[in-house]
Amino acid sequence: MPQPLPGTFFFAPLAEISTLPLRRCVRTFSKEAVLFSEMLSANLVLRGGKNNRAMLLKDEADEPFIWQILGRDPGQMAEAAAKLSESASGIDINMGCSAPEILFAGVGSALLKEEALAREIVRACRAAVKGSLSVKIRAGFDEVDAAFTLRFCSMLADEGVDWVVIHPRAAKLAFRRAADWKVIRHVKENIGIPVVGNGDVCSAESAAEKLREGFCDAVMIARFAVQQPWVFSRCRTIHNGAQPYGRIDLLETARMVLDGIRTELPPELHRSRAHRFLFYYCKNFVFGHELTTKIRNTKDIRVMMDEIEGYCSRNPTERLIES
Repeated sequence: MPQPLPGTFFFAPLAEISTLPLRRCVRTFSKEAVLFSEMLSANLVLRGGKNNRAMLLKDEADEPFIWQILGRDPGQMAEAAAKLSESASGIDINMGCSAPEILFAGVGSALLKEEALAREIVRACRAAVKGSLSVKIRAGFDEVDAAFTLRFCSMLADEGVDWVVIHPRAAKLAFRRAADWKVIRHVKENIGIPVVGNGDVCSAESAAEKLREGFCDAVMIARFAVQQPWVFSRCRTIHNGAQPYGRIDLLETARMVLDGIRTELPPELHRSRAHRFLFYYCKNFVFGHELTTKIRNTKDIRVMMDEIEGYCSRNPTERLIES
């Protein structure tokens, strides 16, 4: 029997963004959101590498939590999955990343073109993992293809995957064109395992609507959850009728994440992780683009925080918002 979904709303795995400090911030607002690690190379999980320890940081508050792994060697993927599954409720296999360097390496969504190898990877990981096993995919490689997506997901289900995450764009399109959620609903209506939908979810209202209209069994939010880490609390409010979280202090929320990056991650990761987080987070401010431009010119997190404090001081009415 497939294991049940660990929740209804998921914070997507995001390379260079899904750090422990950001996950902790999300958890401050929502105890139920399902959290993911950054995308992790199976090879680096096993052999180690620069900054590997920082990417493997986790604390008890992360649960429910899932490690996402990337690779094309079935044995190596299974070994990494077994190792990581000791410290989390589940493992997710990345077959959805479409970054050029990922496709060139033959991993991520490149595996959609190698169904036999994808099957072998899943079979090996299923044998190695006692907890939940999921796979995140795109809805086709060259173009969106509902029939292919259903066939591929059916293969995953046959190999023991507990649930699938579908981003309904083709790999070759990256983030161009609108996500075609009809593909997600087509799979959900014709497969025997839960389906998590992901793509173009830019509000809690949108997430709740996808569930209400039967597109999927759960919703994964990516970039918008970096902009608004409290979105999962609002999702719960709209979907379940819970009480809203209340007022959000944009300055203190930014400080929570940036201080965590500064104190818990190695200095060589400060700039990339802080800049990636703030690229989305600063969209909460009216003149966020100007603020982001200033921040991009510095490597020092304290200086980044000074810029945000200065902005909030000059624009005090923007500091507090309702969730």
